[in-house]
Amino acid sequence: MSRYRGLLLSTIVALVAATFSGRAVLWAVFGVLLALSLIAPAWAWLNINWLRVSRRASASAVQAGEWFEESFRIVNLSILPRLWLEVVDYSSLPNHAPSRPIALLAGRSWRGWRAGTTCAQRGAFTLGPLEVRSSDPLGFFEIRRRLPHVGQVLVLPYTAPLGEVALANTAGFNEAARARRSFGDAVNAAGVREYAVGDSLNRIHWPSTARRQKLIAKEFEQDSLSDIWIALDTDEAVHFTAAHATPAGNFALLPPSTEEYAVALAASLARHFIERHHAVGLIAWSEHRIFIPAERGMRQLRHVLEQLALLRVKGDMPFARVITDELGVLPRSAAVIAISPSPHPEWARALHPIAYAGRAVLAAVLERSSFGDAQGVEAVLAAFAHPGIAVRVVRYGQPFAEALQALPR
Repeated sequence: MSRYRGLLLSTIVALVAATFSGRAVLWAVFGVLLALSLIAPAWAWLNINWLRVSRRASASAVQAGEWFEESFRIVNLSILPRLWLEVVDYSSLPNHAPSRPIALLAGRSWRGWRAGTTCAQRGAFTLGPLEVRSSDPLGFFEIRRRLPHVGQVLVLPYTAPLGEVALANTAGFNEAARARRSFGDAVNAAGVREYAVGDSLNRIHWPSTARRQKLIAKEFEQDSLSDIWIALDTDEAVHFTAAHATPAGNFALLPPSTEEYAVALAASLARHFIERHHAVGLIAWSEHRIFIPAERGMRQLRHVLEQLALLRVKGDMPFARVITDELGVLPRSAAVIAISPSPHPEWARALHPIAYAGRAVLAAVLERSSFGDAQGVEAVLAAFAHPGIAVRVVRYGQPFAEALQALPR
């Protein structure tokens, strides 16, 4: 608009000069400037109206490392052509640049384009709003029209294949464990028994009932697959992010941040065990308590990944307290996976009662020194004195599958 103000000022100066001098050439200059002052806003206004802009996303959720794409369309509803249009996007998705200049849009026509990006950062991001800009051909007057519609895309955490994940203490984690008889819900029927008060009607075995002339209920095997509980340290004070670090391996998709590595590792473990038909739960204390009961199935995986996508390490509760308060009350058959970059050995000692109770325990220690921090993990590793706790060290740039199979050095 500064150029248009200059045009108006020039018009006023030409009017004053022509009035006092009376020269025809100055009146001609004034006439041209006045015409431009009137035509420029009228042109821009007509140019930006009777337009329709739409956008369509390829998905509402993608995973970090995947390609996300949007398609755009701008339609000219008028018979008049449009010149000098620009569609500007204000999406918060990093590296997503669908903005597009349009030099000419014929009457009753449309123009479409696609824009995409590889999602490198997890989280919830807005798509839009869009802004259409127009001006006269000389660029004196510009009009902007904001389209307030805003969508959203959720970028789920990165997950990596893990191969085999072994726990040292298998008292509560054994896929080949002996099936035990139970009156609770299960998948496979193991036999029949007499009906007991409280059994639901869908448990009645009608052929046996007809044959024996009394109510007979189905008896089920208790599922031999243990629940997996993933506990994530979200204490802000123990996490570390570096501007640059030398990777220990060839894995460089994630930034040198213990937060991103912890979240990606938790997501990878959740996918690994859910795909192997385990029930998986998640525990974390950030700005608020995150507690996802252990369940099976891809719906549970989606729920866990969505929570991890939005999680930020802004908590202040020590991980040792989270372990004591949350994991100590789990069933003995549960398997526990604790993930932390904390250099304080208290959280390692807090896992000892969990292992003494017969639960399988895997501790994933993020080595802060590999992320560029001066603190190491020697004190934490020394505190893992219980032989039933499997300890694995995860380093920046090291593939998760490699880290979870290697013993700590």
